[in-house]
Amino acid sequence: MPTKVLFYRVLALNLLAIALVILISYPFGQVEQQFKDGGFIDIFSGIQLFVIAYYAYRAFKARSAAFRSPWRSPGAIWGIISAGFVFLALDELATIHEGLDKLIHIVLNLQETGMSDRIDDLIVGLYGVIAIALLVVYRKELKRYKFVLPYVFGGFVLLFCMIGIDAISNRDDVFLAFFSAARSDSLMSWVFVPEEACKLVSEAFFVTAAKCCEQMGRDRAFTAHANTSTKSSQSPL
Repeated sequence: MPTKVLFYRVLALNLLAIALVILISYPFGQVEQQFKDGGFIDIFSGIQLFVIAYYAYRAFKARSAAFRSPWRSPGAIWGIISAGFVFLALDELATIHEGLDKLIHIVLNLQETGMSDRIDDLIVGLYGVIAIALLVVYRKELKRYKFVLPYVFGGFVLLFCMIGIDAISNRDDVFLAFFSAARSDSLMSWVFVPEEACKLVSEAFFVTAAKCCEQMGRDRAFTAHANTSTKSSQSPL
């Protein structure tokens, strides 16, 4: 399947999920509930993150011949990506970073303030920074799949947009600095929609990149195996 076709299909699925959740839950006044922790969007996102982890694992298996030592092997990045997305899926479903936020407040005896209340957003941002650092470290391996880099870049852009929206809307203090209390309340009541939309669409970019890399890895592994078999069959007894 062409990369663009795959992306448009995954994107359409994500946008359809968002639209259906709003249409179905709005009459019951449960839109926010379905977009918040434990809601349908969280579950959908968690499943999608597990799918990315699965494709990365398949890419790792396809590159297993190049895996010689845990950290120095080029193919190790796929195992790291797979483990990373498994963690992100568990984080999404079990709100690990929110728990870390609360733990930091308890251990450091911090009072809830506008700044400290956004520690969980900082933690998620740190996830993104670590991921980018790993991609830089293993850039030689990733050059083999450079045609998916625009999708990876798009995924990170939307990820940081989601973090920014979440940080701004964590409390209404930022909105109150620019808008009236009524307008601020109105924005706060719907800002979670673009926030979660950025998250799901960023995952659509990552799903596309992971699936294409997995497919390319399997195709190359198959070709290499076929060439090896051909040479073996042609070698003299």
